[in-house]
Amino acid sequence: MEWDLAARRPAAVTDSLGGAVWALAVEPAAGREPGALTRLAAACDDGCARVFAAEPGQPGLAYARAMPAVAGRVVSVAWHPAGGGLVAGTSQGTLHAWDVPAAREVLRITVGARPSRNWASTLTTSLT
Repeated sequence: MEWDLAARRPAAVTDSLGGAVWALAVEPAAGREPGALTRLAAACDDGCARVFAAEPGQPGLAYARAMPAVAGRVVSVAWHPAGGGLVAGTSQGTLHAWDVPAAREVLRITVGARPSRNWASTLTTSLT
């Protein structure tokens, strides 16, 4: 939901297409081509991380693509600082890293011996 703060009311509403949204992450400006739209990743309740684009001067967000569904809820998302890569933590204790343009998983890490939630994700330029 986008708010018009001056009018104190919603300006636009965008459906996540995947139920509740647990986290949002804006793609770093350093990761975008000049003139490219700003992208936002959403951690969705249905097990997908979805990417939306914000068009300047247009209310709301436009759906761009979804990463392949994973087991459990996606509860955290983070972009690689150079862009193009996205990592998500799940309610099953797994981290998934994707190449966004290809919508292909490039890395999967299980955290701990028993399922635990990954409530926050952060990436460095070295992918650590």
